[in-house]
Amino acid sequence: MTVAPDYSIQHYSVENYKDARDMIGAMATDKINLSPKTVGDERVQAVHAAAKSIAFRFFKTANQNGMEVLKEVVGYGKTQLVTKGRLESFERQKLGQTILTDTQRQEAVAHINEEIWLPVPYQFIVINHAFHFNLYQPPQVNPDLELVNALSSHAKAQRPEQWDDFLCRWFPDCSHSRDVLEAYIAKLIFDPLDRPRWAMIMRSDQGTGKNWLEEHLLSPLLGSSNVGSTSLAKAIGKFNASQFQRKLLIINEVNDDRVKTYDHLKDIVSDSFKMVEEKYQPIRQQQLFLGVWIFSNHDYPIYVDTDDRRFYVTPRIKHRVSKDETKDFLMNTMKPFLCDAVDQNELGADFPKLPSNALTGLVVIASWLKHVAKSGYNGVDFGSVPHVGNRMSELAVSDDGDAAALDLLAELEANKDCYFQTQEIRKHKDFRYLTAGRVQAVLKEAGFQENTQLWGRSGHEVAKRRSGWVMPGRGTKTLPAQKWSAGDAR
Repeated sequence: MTVAPDYSIQHYSVENYKDARDMIGAMATDKINLSPKTVGDERVQAVHAAAKSIAFRFFKTANQNGMEVLKEVVGYGKTQLVTKGRLESFERQKLGQTILTDTQRQEAVAHINEEIWLPVPYQFIVINHAFHFNLYQPPQVNPDLELVNALSSHAKAQRPEQWDDFLCRWFPDCSHSRDVLEAYIAKLIFDPLDRPRWAMIMRSDQGTGKNWLEEHLLSPLLGSSNVGSTSLAKAIGKFNASQFQRKLLIINEVNDDRVKTYDHLKDIVSDSFKMVEEKYQPIRQQQLFLGVWIFSNHDYPIYVDTDDRRFYVTPRIKHRVSKDETKDFLMNTMKPFLCDAVDQNELGADFPKLPSNALTGLVVIASWLKHVAKSGYNGVDFGSVPHVGNRMSELAVSDDGDAAALDLLAELEANKDCYFQTQEIRKHKDFRYLTAGRVQAVLKEAGFQENTQLWGRSGHEVAKRRSGWVMPGRGTKTLPAQKWSAGDAR
């Protein structure tokens, strides 16, 4: 039986990890039955030392069929199945000779209750005296502590110039959004056990650098395995437990205004636990430590209730000059800055002197974000969504649109020879505050029927199958003209 963790009481630190190692070592030595050949204190100490070495490197657990298997730790978050012969091989490799008997080697190996994902850089974790192997892999890029201290003691320390330029390109007219995005990243890196209770929604033009940010900055700073991109369908679908073992979950290309989709997203964004399942595995409860970002090229990517407090919506991200100019900035300015040793002159006049000429831009930004964390995350509260700079009103939907509903009904009555699509109606400037359910109710009131098998031609187009709302009997041979399309919206 797995013991339920109590994270509110036990906060993991270096001391806790040392305790866990000591418990594993004590468990290994307590189980060892000393053979008659083991005589003298030095021999006993050698046996115990060998047992501890094996206990720290190997563990037993159960596979999907319930059979006990032996695993070797080969790195943070990485294990592999091994045979019992590997124990003797490791002993020779580690100590230069074999000291334990076969029985003693097997006795030294601890049984791990289960594998868990917890964003702390320790391979073994003890929760209520139950042993667990941690699947978390920490990032490879860490802040320079000397630089962090210099930033903390500098009265006028400013962002590294290139990082500030990147943020200003995304949000040129909203310093609050720049502060929120930066603080969100710092929170995920330096306080991973206390997740943000709200998500960021970022709408943008194509090619503004969303994927670039994930690949070149977020993955090194958070850890490549701790940042995951997914689709909306996979985020709210089945058999998706592994995608929640992240510090940051990025949901790309979102364009779904259904209320039930919004309801599915709410628990991912703000709940502490979620019921998850994998194929051929029972449903289980998993603790969530992740932040959530929603990226979309659409102005209205999801349904958001007017009273909702789970989403921070930034201004739409646009190109400063053009798509080509943005690409040139990212690849020829930002990428070399991140990867190469930084010149002091690149960082701006109010940036403190670097302690070393070998620091890369990634280390400089990591150090700056550590300073942001130490200074209070730019004043951002991660327990409740910020109000300043939040454009949620641009997405929020209300059912109090009686006048808009009447206007829509009049439009439908006057255009019964056309076909309509709910999403396109809601993109129209006069009807964007109507919920999808309200739009469909008005369509039904006007006599329209939903048809997912519309088939025919519009003008000289090749025949296509479409879906939409039409009057009964329409759309089987000749497709009616669409009243509003994406190009007509707003």
